[in-house]
Amino acid sequence: MNREDYLKALDKYLKRLPQKEYENAVGYFREYFEDAGEENEQEVIRELGTPKEAAAEVLRNLLTESSKELQQEETKKSHIGKNIRLAVLAVLAAPIGLPLAVAAIAVLLSVVLTVAAMVVCVFAFSLTLFCVGGKLLLRGLVALPVSVPGAMLLCGLGILAIGCGLLSVILAVYLTKWLSAGVVMFSRKVIRKRRK
Repeated sequence: MNREDYLKALDKYLKRLPQKEYENAVGYFREYFEDAGEENEQEVIRELGTPKEAAAEVLRNLLTESSKELQQEETKKSHIGKNIRLAVLAVLAAPIGLPLAVAAIAVLLSVVLTVAAMVVCVFAFSLTLFCVGGKLLLRGLVALPVSVPGAMLLCGLGILAIGCGLLSVILAVYLTKWLSAGVVMFSRKVIRKRRK
């Protein structure tokens, strides 16, 4: 069997291939024979095997390649399908998710405002106690010539009010620290839950 007989027999087996693959396969074998030269035709024929075996090898290779391509296409399709499903879920969840996010922000803002109002109230109470204590102390000093026991009572109440004012300032400072730390921890928890 010479080169032309081999290629004709091979051509019969490869006719079943699609046009592009057929042309590539026939071109490959012709080029293979041309590269080997006429003096090595018999060696190339032995190396390739019978035309039926060579055609079977080509078909196997094409089948392997097409199965790989199909797997890649299926993978791409599954990624595209997954992305489309996620987009649909995001659109469908928007009527629920957006109001929930706004509500969470509103709750967080109201907690912050409540904490700020409590701190302001404690500082205002401290200032009031200082003012009342100062006024009672002055009244007690003014009342000293009139009634010593009444003056002592008013001075004692004034000093007590000033002391309570000092304690409430200390309480307000610690309350500010605790509440601000609590607000920070609460907001971190909310942010972590939103990320999950």
